[in-house]
Amino acid sequence: MTHSLHRSGDIESQKRDFNWFMYQTKGVNDKNIRDKALEFIATAEAWHSENWGDVKTGPLTQYSSEEIRKNISDKSRIRGVFTSKEQVIGFLKDIKAKDL
Repeated sequence: MTHSLHRSGDIESQKRDFNWFMYQTKGVNDKNIRDKALEFIATAEAWHSENWGDVKTGPLTQYSSEEIRKNISDKSRIRGVFTSKEQVIGFLKDIKAKDL
C-alpha cells in the first residue's frame, strides 16, 4: 500500500487497485507542468480512474474535478487509482502516444 489516494470500500474490493502518479523532477521535467497535468487528468478520466486528485487540493472524494483542475499549478503532483488492468494498459498507451 502506498500513501496514495485510498478508495472507500472493503479490503476485498481494493485488492486489485493500481495506483498512478504524475510527479515532476526538479531540473528535469519541471517546466510547464500545468498543461501536461491537465492532459494527464483528462486521460485518467477517459479511462475511468476511480479516484484522483492533487496532493495540495485533495481527491475527488472531497472536491469536484473542476475545483481540483482550477488549483493545478506547475508545482502540482497528481495521483489516482484504477481498478482493472485494462484501464492501466489503455491509460499507459494513451499517455505514451501523447508523449507527456
